[in-house]
Amino acid sequence: MVLIVLVVLVAIANPVAERALDNYLQEKLEIHDDSSKYVFDYQDLHLNLFKTRLQLTGLQVVPREAADSQGNRGGLRIGSVTVSGVGLTRLLMDDWLSVASIEIDTLTFSIYKKPPRERTGQDSSRAALDSIRLPGLREISLDHIGVNHFALLLLEPETGDTLARLSGNQASLNGLDMSRKEGVNSGRFVPDLTNLVMEMHDQEYSLVNGLYNLRYDHFTYRYGDGSVQVDNFSITPEATPEEFDRRHPYSYQIFNTRIGQVRVKGFKPDQLIRDGFINVASVAVDSFQGEVYRDRFKPYKAGRYIPMPVEAFSGMQLPMRIDSVTVHNGAMQNKIRLPESGKLLNAGMDNLHATVYNIYTGPEARNSTDSLKITASLDVMGKVPMRIEVQIPYATDGFFLQGYTPGSSALNSFNPAVYPAIGMEFRGGKLNQMDFQAYGTSRQLKGSLTMRYEDLEVAFLKRDNSKSKTISWISNLVLKRSNPNRAGRLIIGEIDMERDQQEGLANYILTAIQNGVTNSLNPVGKHRVVR
Repeated sequence: MVLIVLVVLVAIANPVAERALDNYLQEKLEIHDDSSKYVFDYQDLHLNLFKTRLQLTGLQVVPREAADSQGNRGGLRIGSVTVSGVGLTRLLMDDWLSVASIEIDTLTFSIYKKPPRERTGQDSSRAALDSIRLPGLREISLDHIGVNHFALLLLEPETGDTLARLSGNQASLNGLDMSRKEGVNSGRFVPDLTNLVMEMHDQEYSLVNGLYNLRYDHFTYRYGDGSVQVDNFSITPEATPEEFDRRHPYSYQIFNTRIGQVRVKGFKPDQLIRDGFINVASVAVDSFQGEVYRDRFKPYKAGRYIPMPVEAFSGMQLPMRIDSVTVHNGAMQNKIRLPESGKLLNAGMDNLHATVYNIYTGPEARNSTDSLKITASLDVMGKVPMRIEVQIPYATDGFFLQGYTPGSSALNSFNPAVYPAIGMEFRGGKLNQMDFQAYGTSRQLKGSLTMRYEDLEVAFLKRDNSKSKTISWISNLVLKRSNPNRAGRLIIGEIDMERDQQEGLANYILTAIQNGVTNSLNPVGKHRVVR
């Protein structure tokens, strides 16, 4: 009998409580940031006192003013929000709102990009959201927030175009607390993100008009230390090679990238939301596997231009500063289909360990006196150790390249890259050391390359891969079998080349080294002799 009475009382109380809650949210709830008030609205509200569950549908949080002195501010739109495990007793007795879980379905968060503010160097850990006004409450605690189907959009203020988009299927937030705002007695609460942990699983996105697929197994973000970890990340072609060929009338590249783990330190999203600026201490990339296929059989598009990194960074709209990016246990394959022979040049590198310093974009790049610096150790063709350093100043159009090969290796290790390019193979010989250095700009490099080798023997091949005996005999006759020779005369090849403006940084470096090697080996090449 008591149970029946309770059921009847709850059945009567439920619609009354539902109307009271609806009035409270519509009239009392206010959301503020540091310069504007936001409107909280929804289409429908359902309350179930039996299950202590509340559901809102058609929810949106948008600025009261469509624009202010700093431009559009974006907004939040949600299909439905289900709040479960509401502590009604604690709410009624202690004015303490405790919630076991909040499940959000179909969330779209739009941010309009703002001009960066003048930075003072002082770090701010306060989120852009300043306060939520909930009169009558003394404390708020949240255990878990889950999100299904979400999209985060960075928009251009004037046109509304999407500058960046992150979307996925599942995400969760844990450790999000709400603290009462100090010095305010009107029931305002601010988010306390100190213990916030965000996780996403098995995310998969389509990029670049469906040509590529981006996915990762697991993403974790911890606000306390600004750390991000991404496991099993990949960007792979979704379109077939035939589809790439059909869509590209001109020479094109196909990228294929897999990374075991990415770790980021010092990332604060509130700085991006508030100031439109990203500042990251470090990025560590482990187990990188990359492949680039370039089809040069097709012509280049007239007027096509690939900027050098600092030029591209300077032109980016989103200001960013990354102190360092390190790569460990990397491997890269650069495959080029050559137009003259149709053969595939394969220049690979393994055991790659590299660090990139001072990655700046936007105003940070344009106003910096630092240099983008790259240091790398790798095994060329999987067998020839090499050390490389590149410096590209932000303030000028300068370029500096230097490197060397420690230890000795067989010259025939270079054949997969040499033979498709010039139809020559190393049939014998040992490279004892190679060192090079070059100075210049994004358009031209000059420098020198020295190969120290012995017992050199080459063969030139015909199109059917058979040996051209006459040319091979003449070549071995005129080529120096060793450098330095028995008399101690050392040939130093010149690096003197212009950059193909339709090729990027990696090809610029590779072509510079090839230019120096050719001038070192070619009897009529540009070189000088020293004793």
